[in-house]
Amino acid sequence: MKSAPSESGNVATDAASGTLSQQLLTILQWIKPALPPVLINEEGYNRLAEVASLLPVELSNFWGFECRLGQKTALADILFEVKRETPGIALLAGEIPSALDQLCDTWPGWNNLRILAQCWLNDLHLFRNHLRNIWLEFDLAEALSQEALQKASRSPNFFFGPESHSSPREILAVTAEIMHLHRRSVPDISVLRWFLETMPIDAKLFQIGLMLTRVDDCGLRLCVNKISPEAIIPWLAMILPEGEAEALTPILSELLPMSQYFALDFNLTGKGVDAAIGFECYQDWLQDDPGQWLELLNYLTRRGLCLPEKGQAVRDYTGITASPLCDRFAGNLVYLHTFRKIHHVKCTLHQGRITQAKAYLAVSRPSLPLADVFPSTVAAMQQVNHAW
Repeated sequence: MKSAPSESGNVATDAASGTLSQQLLTILQWIKPALPPVLINEEGYNRLAEVASLLPVELSNFWGFECRLGQKTALADILFEVKRETPGIALLAGEIPSALDQLCDTWPGWNNLRILAQCWLNDLHLFRNHLRNIWLEFDLAEALSQEALQKASRSPNFFFGPESHSSPREILAVTAEIMHLHRRSVPDISVLRWFLETMPIDAKLFQIGLMLTRVDDCGLRLCVNKISPEAIIPWLAMILPEGEAEALTPILSELLPMSQYFALDFNLTGKGVDAAIGFECYQDWLQDDPGQWLELLNYLTRRGLCLPEKGQAVRDYTGITASPLCDRFAGNLVYLHTFRKIHHVKCTLHQGRITQAKAYLAVSRPSLPLADVFPSTVAAMQQVNHAW
């Protein structure tokens, strides 16, 4: 496999524009000492760095790693969120020159993302009011060759989040346009309409995914939360193949008490919902104590779905990395810390059992307005500028 990009220089030159931009690799380097080797070894880190070196640091403030808990291999996938009203959209749209320009000129999937971002910035476009965020997910862990790794690092899967106020009709319209943009026609929109009509009261479709790099998956990934526990089995009985919902009842009764919040993931094809589903387990995001995950991780370990050393490593991951002084200021924003948290644990359920468990480890680098951190300094600068 190709070695990681050089860690001695974090500034990449955009060949097309001649501009300089810091890479997301910079942030990855900061937190590298906190990455447990049992989850992400040197080869795993090099793969992550391959992607992070391609992307400007302003693209995303919230990203993470997808780690398989039951496998001895210490490789991970990586994913990045781009939110509405953030600099990442302007970068993706090409309004600000960056290294993304070369990706968009070279790779069709990135060019499609550029068109989407340009529509997102258009006040008159449907995306403007009904697209909350997008996620770019890079399938790196299972790349078996240098060619496969290069393709995976430059061709992300794509998720998008409808706004919470969007109606089923608006969600269908956004999905149809995005599928057309990516030249995807399966499943038929009528199947998604049927799925939305079956959803329990108050349940929310918070993410829709196109697994663009997986040749054996030509459908949609649907992620649903805010489901009443009492409504799960009756709903699953409506949408899953016969007998699947009843087979899942015992395992769900064990998982639900170990999750403060949960979500369900489905693969939707032109024929309906696939039998295998995902159960996402969440705890209190604001609580820093990794002990809240102990019961669930021990449960998965007893079932042979989580190696003991990986369960411990997940809990060890949490913490805070202070930003280097030279990288704390960008324009009118201040970045003081990078937070490492356990975002969620996902269990794949099929035929009444858990077949796989993954941990999703988050990287959060929130910004603060400079005026909120140093109000007197900013006020003095404004007075000087006014005097000039």
